[in-house]
Amino acid sequence: MERGGSYDPSYEPAFKDTQYNFRTAAEKRTNPHMGGVAAIMKHLVDETEPLRYSQQFALTNAVKCVEYTESMNSGSTPEMIRNCKSHLRAEIEALNPDLVKTQGTHPRHTVCQILEPIKAVADFADEAGRTRATILAARSRLIVTTPHPARLKGLGWKSAGLPPFLNAAIQKVRDALVNFATGSP
Repeated sequence: MERGGSYDPSYEPAFKDTQYNFRTAAEKRTNPHMGGVAAIMKHLVDETEPLRYSQQFALTNAVKCVEYTESMNSGSTPEMIRNCKSHLRAEIEALNPDLVKTQGTHPRHTVCQILEPIKAVADFADEAGRTRATILAARSRLIVTTPHPARLKGLGWKSAGLPPFLNAAIQKVRDALVNFATGSP
């Protein structure tokens, strides 16, 4: 249950400690990464109470072995991405979510490879057409791909403000989840 920023795993001797610290980071928006994740998740589940929406998602990394670098460059290599793909697949299978949200380029590609076949549902872009959110359908779940929240211009991660293209994408995801659950197109 990754949460961005630096932390010492030795302070978390049990899973309940990890879970508590993850929820706290989501609820208090302790850094741009978790603040962005929390802002997007708050709107996805249409919930204003942090304690409630923080219990409705799990967060993992496509690459499991990246060290904390104090920068936006994780140092993930193609070999690391390939080697971690089976672990990510196992996590998705164990959690069996209705929705998988990716953040950034290589997680999008990795998840799309794991969950193929993929069908495009909708695509949203900012005014310049450079920053995108895409909704995809794969088997019995939806995938929404977004830019990494710590890199997303216009994301008010402390205030939960979202750029207009992301608001539109989130509304479409919410509608699609209702239709997905009822079997409607």
